[in-house]
Amino acid sequence: MLGWYTEGHTMNEVLLNKTELLILLLEEAREKFASRGEEAPDFFSEVKPFADKVRDTCDEWLPLAEEFANRTRANYIHGSQISAAAENLQSLSISALQPDMRERRFKDLASSVEYVLHQLRDGLKQDQTK
Repeated sequence: MLGWYTEGHTMNEVLLNKTELLILLLEEAREKFASRGEEAPDFFSEVKPFADKVRDTCDEWLPLAEEFANRTRANYIHGSQISAAAENLQSLSISALQPDMRERRFKDLASSVEYVLHQLRDGLKQDQTK
């Protein structure tokens, strides 16, 4: 089912790498939000490439993260939180550069995504030490 992941690496290693990449992409979205201007950026040259990168990474990450949560039945993260984090991060990747995005809304969504990603990352690291 998940045979596309990098040969020679466990599913947890791939998931950890994807989770850390999403954390970096979230930070990039925060930087884009902080530096956005009064005018909406060009969608095809500025917004779409970043949004596509986030979407593609989320599409690879989501089934692995859901599988990990189901397999470990961890108390620290649930499937609904994982799918919501993927949706919210994709939304943030588009709205980060939009001048009409409210700061409070952006920060709330970013914090929610960050919590899930950090919980999952910490759970993966803990699982590796077992």
